[in-house]
Amino acid sequence: MKNPINVMIAVVALFSGTLGVAAQNAQPGAHTSTLSLEDLRKRNDDPSRRDSSSKHYLNGNGSYTAVVASGPIHYDVNGNWVDINTKINTVSTGIYAYSNTSNMMESYFGGNANAGIMSKTTEGEVREFIAPTMYWETNGQASAKLNAAASPASVSGNILQYHEIFPAVTAKYTLLNGKRKLVYVIESPVQNSLAAPSAADYLVFEEKLELPSGWAHKSTAKGIIVNDRNGKAIYLYENPFSNEAGHEYLYEDNTVMEGIQSGNLLTIKIKVKTEWLLAAGRSYPIMVDPAATVYPDNAEFWTVQMNSAGAGGTGSPAAGRASTGTWYRGAILFNTASIPVATVNSAQIALTTGNAAGTFSTEYPVGITQSKYAIVNWADDFTELYDYVTDPANTTGDYVMITNAGTVGTTNTYSIGVQGALDVASKLGSADSFFCVTLRQGWTGGAAVDRFVVYRDHTFGATAPQLIVNYTATGEGCRPSHLYGNCAAIGDCDYVGISNVQLNTLNSTSGYANVPIGYSSFTNTTTVTLTNSYNLSVKYQDGGSPVNQGLVAAWIDWNNDRIFTANEYIGTSGLLNNNQVHTFNVTVPQTATLGQATLRVRSVFSDETLAAADACSAKDYGETEDYKITIQTNLGIADNALNTVAIFPNPTTGLVTVQSQDPVKSISIYNLLGQKVLDVKGATVDLSNYPAGGYILSVETANSHVFTTKVIRK
Repeated sequence: MKNPINVMIAVVALFSGTLGVAAQNAQPGAHTSTLSLEDLRKRNDDPSRRDSSSKHYLNGNGSYTAVVASGPIHYDVNGNWVDINTKINTVSTGIYAYSNTSNMMESYFGGNANAGIMSKTTEGEVREFIAPTMYWETNGQASAKLNAAASPASVSGNILQYHEIFPAVTAKYTLLNGKRKLVYVIESPVQNSLAAPSAADYLVFEEKLELPSGWAHKSTAKGIIVNDRNGKAIYLYENPFSNEAGHEYLYEDNTVMEGIQSGNLLTIKIKVKTEWLLAAGRSYPIMVDPAATVYPDNAEFWTVQMNSAGAGGTGSPAAGRASTGTWYRGAILFNTASIPVATVNSAQIALTTGNAAGTFSTEYPVGITQSKYAIVNWADDFTELYDYVTDPANTTGDYVMITNAGTVGTTNTYSIGVQGALDVASKLGSADSFFCVTLRQGWTGGAAVDRFVVYRDHTFGATAPQLIVNYTATGEGCRPSHLYGNCAAIGDCDYVGISNVQLNTLNSTSGYANVPIGYSSFTNTTTVTLTNSYNLSVKYQDGGSPVNQGLVAAWIDWNNDRIFTANEYIGTSGLLNNNQVHTFNVTVPQTATLGQATLRVRSVFSDETLAAADACSAKDYGETEDYKITIQTNLGIADNALNTVAIFPNPTTGLVTVQSQDPVKSISIYNLLGQKVLDVKGATVDLSNYPAGGYILSVETANSHVFTTKVIRK
């Protein structure tokens, strides 16, 4: 199997190709707003339910409304999630005149461009923007190099600018959630003040970074990653792109990045292709857009954009077509791990428009639809991602069709209907919970004109994409997760699976092509009897060539408390091959609670383990299947117990007393369907208010002995 890049999962929104058949609840037209984000934010959320990207608000009826951003909105302060604030403040700290310290990293800015900036995390300090220069590059050789002027900083809110550091070029820093964006704003044709050699390949912006001792960089498909001395990814300097006026936030394959390290100094070069930059008719200002993200393994690729030219990266998701002929797609990731297993009463998605061009209508709509994959797992191949989100077979129907992209800066909230709420609910309750949706334009071909919408990305805090979920917790136990499910890659999902489970009369044949989170709950059931023994057979299946060996394990929640303890662990197989069956021997404990219980079966890849404590753990590959079984009494047990106890009167019109050699601690009463109807402390039960018929008494004595017997209510 492939070994996909391990990035954090949550929920993905994809902007894909042609609009498929609309789901039954898809709604044409503009936005709906049955829940007001502004009204919610005026209330106090429940801090105990927060995580890095969500807030939860208690409603009057006992339900909650979760607002899940597609990126971080909190940062950790001594174990508490605190709101991120991106405002840049005046401060005097050595050579630095401005700072922000209420984000996932601290940022310090010099009073002028030559003083540089500093990024600070608990792992160390990185000095940046050292000796910035601009020059032309021809066949790898620099010419006409300019050093940055000592331009003073100007600050407004979360934006700091060094104007005219080069002729007609401003360095603009914007602080976002978990990210600091640097944009070189080229106000007018740079060749007017810095003559370009006739064969120049690039216009280059260069700066140096001073890293802590032992830190190193690595070039990846996503950009340049800076690791600390322990190999932990601290910063990602994202692959840059350049836009002309009117095409803000759209990726184009026109800019490259290069990193060269010597000792603790890392030189970063942002290189704009001159064939694009110097093309006739270019609209100004031009924005050259590199950015730095802190802790990228946890904060990157929550939103993704890719295009038909094969370019892409983390950033503003887009749908539509530009006048260049390039088509755009995107992805949005929502992390729903903070929402427990629940009934989802409603679900909405809020999107804030960052840029839009052209007219949208019923002829030119954008559809919101679910994706089967959390594609950010494989966000290192943007051509593959583009092909995936273009293929209607990878989606499940449109929740709603957007016919009005909205004006720039406005937030529209879209209901995703009954089916959307059900789909959200199916993904809750695990460490890797996510919900995937796609947005895809509903037209193909035609003239290459600007008709696109770009939404703000995951770093915009309150105006990042939001998933709004009204839910009522069901109190169910944990749902384990598998980061990749049965998938090695997008569309390649027939590995490390369970194809059949048999226990008594239960015989369930299931698919083994489950996308993340790889969890399924089945209605197949059977009835087992106290103290009886059964064979539990699990068939392992893998379509690899060669076969990927795996393990299977099983648990039964005998007391139905929704917690799998060590004595409820049935066991783990050895390594299994394709179509190999492993059989466990299961004996129903005499102390098992009558009624329903959960049978859980899991599979994992051979390089992982399944132990007693893994009933709820997060794994990489494989799947989990849950079944409900019914536990019934064995009347033979009651006959044996009657030799040492007395139950009277039996039959009864109401009161029943149990006498035993050991004092009676408690009694649980079940009807003959196995449903618990009453719990009492002590030795006397009152059935006066219950209908006539047979009842099972499960009696626990002071020495923890449990026996069952039958009583008749007349």
